[in-house]
Amino acid sequence: MAALELHMELLSIATRLPRRIVTNDEVLERIRAHSTNCDRLPDVLRAVSFGLKKSGSQERRWLSPGESAFDLTMEACHEALCEARLRPGDIDWLIYASVYKEMREPSSAARYAYALGANGARAFDLTQACAGWLDAAEIVHSLFAAKKAKRIMVITSEFPMTEGFGIYPNDYEVQSFDQLEHRLPGFTVGEAAAVTIFEASENQWNFLVESDNSFMHLCNIPEPWWQRYDGDPDELGADGPSTFTSFASRLSTRGFELAIPLFRQSGIVPENVAILFTHCSSKSDWQKGAEIIGLCNKHYDIYQQTGNVVSAGIPVAMHLALAEKKLQRGDKVCIWSVTAGMAAYVVDFTY
Repeated sequence: MAALELHMELLSIATRLPRRIVTNDEVLERIRAHSTNCDRLPDVLRAVSFGLKKSGSQERRWLSPGESAFDLTMEACHEALCEARLRPGDIDWLIYASVYKEMREPSSAARYAYALGANGARAFDLTQACAGWLDAAEIVHSLFAAKKAKRIMVITSEFPMTEGFGIYPNDYEVQSFDQLEHRLPGFTVGEAAAVTIFEASENQWNFLVESDNSFMHLCNIPEPWWQRYDGDPDELGADGPSTFTSFASRLSTRGFELAIPLFRQSGIVPENVAILFTHCSSKSDWQKGAEIIGLCNKHYDIYQQTGNVVSAGIPVAMHLALAEKKLQRGDKVCIWSVTAGMAAYVVDFTY
């Protein structure tokens, strides 16, 4: 009898969004308040307003007073365990896949494992821009195939609007109109936590990834001790350490140059797909892309209500789609994404 090939099943998804809703108007007011040294401030505000509307941005969530990233993420962890009917001790591995983190040593994953009581779990952090959850899912898939685990928890905890992390207030202190070329994406960022639990099963997941690291400089947050070296592109650390920069137009152009051929290479038949999830970086860009690959009418987007929630985007979208009954068990799911770095992803599976 042939050995069973192990793939995986997504047992549970739990998410938390902060209570505070931040509108585009509030973003503009914050830019106005922080950019007192900008001699073209009216032009800056008009350009930001136009850019946000063009991308489809309406609102995003930020932590409100009394809320914390850790508490919201722990709530999602407990809910995911409850939904999967598991105890913390049932988790073999715990992967923290986020850009935002509060622990450099030993790891954010270890902190959450300790807080949950999953003290026997292998715990480590993974950072890959907005694709942390996708890379974690592929690692989980490989671990199951190698029979290294039975159940794995993936945590995405993205709260990058925390003061001093790299976006606020730095990006909001606009000094020149030219800075908008690489600061506009910072004004779309929201916050969220998402926790997913995977289990080894016969359910097949397919991963296709295409990388082009020659564009890594187009989206970055250098550490405070970062230094420029010979050969570094000018875009890297364009506004200095601890400041988020993202050249959105160039990222989008190169990203779709990777992503569209990759989707066609996948052999996915659009008619067989029940729902398409994409990165929540720009509703207008991804709708255009979805139209090109024949999945515009299957595209589920959360950008208007959450903003760009970084690596939490895909699991948050899935959770919201479940709540709206737009995602159901047995559905053929396609995930199509691009991340800074850069890399394009096509993932398909049956939920």
